[in-house]
Amino acid sequence: MSEKKKTFQEINQENRAEWDKLKFDTQLIRAGEDPYPETSHSLRLPIYATKSYTYSTSSQFFKNHYYYSRTENPTLYALDNKLATLHRGESAISVASGMGAVHLACSSVLQQRVERIRPNKIKKLLPQSNPENIPNIIIHNNQYTGVYRLLTKIYPQMG
Repeated sequence: MSEKKKTFQEINQENRAEWDKLKFDTQLIRAGEDPYPETSHSLRLPIYATKSYTYSTSSQFFKNHYYYSRTENPTLYALDNKLATLHRGESAISVASGMGAVHLACSSVLQQRVERIRPNKIKKLLPQSNPENIPNIIIHNNQYTGVYRLLTKIYPQMG
């Protein structure tokens, strides 16, 4: 009788339960780095520098959670799990660039609109004068061009 293969989520929950039992100093070393099938049970997790992965069948492709290295790979997975464990968070996410981080932070906070506000207009738009509780982002006018464009050009086009 064959044993049912555990899902990625089941393995993650089991590992996380074990990591949470460890003392902080041990978590610094061990959390996120338990052996994975991809690592051939190496002592330390290798750095995966690949950009894509190959699978023999389409069903293997759909069962696996690694498709493209910039979005997910064993190294990022280990980092995310280590950060979540160390900060006692439910999960963590790492991104490949500063703009990715800015977009992730802004889009998670700002769900209804993005608006650039000049400092002399801040008082009019603070929460007490915002009865619909529409979130705003306030940025300095001396901003990295990519962030400025994201907040003043791209987000407004998205609604």
